[in-house]
Amino acid sequence: MRMTTRPRGRHAGRLSKRRLAQKLRDYPLIRLLLFKRWFRLAFIGFVFLVLFLALFLPKMWVVTPRGFDPKIKISGLDLVQAWSLQRTAWRATTAGQYELADHAWQAAVANNPAIQPWCGGFWTMSAGVRGSSSICPW
Repeated sequence: MRMTTRPRGRHAGRLSKRRLAQKLRDYPLIRLLLFKRWFRLAFIGFVFLVLFLALFLPKMWVVTPRGFDPKIKISGLDLVQAWSLQRTAWRATTAGQYELADHAWQAAVANNPAIQPWCGGFWTMSAGVRGSSSICPW
């Protein structure tokens, strides 16, 4: 029975890291991921960014109710823009800037034409303005 002693103390972890580094000398990406903390964080952040953009940019989110034809698909970017434009339209209507509100409602409905309450706000705003030529699909 052979007894081997492992190094103890400060340098114990370094020897195993050196052995692991020697085994992974042909795989530089894996070595960087294992040994460099900031590279690992940057790499994980990049992977999350790619996943976020893969879900945010393509028009894949169906926003129409079940049974409604045609099905309208929008991207996450369209949804965020429509939400922001709706808020701008409500603020402009409250401030009495009806031209700005009219344009903001048109853009919000163009970005997401399937949400009915926005069109209701659009019609409420349009009813108070003479000569409004905007049209809501609902």
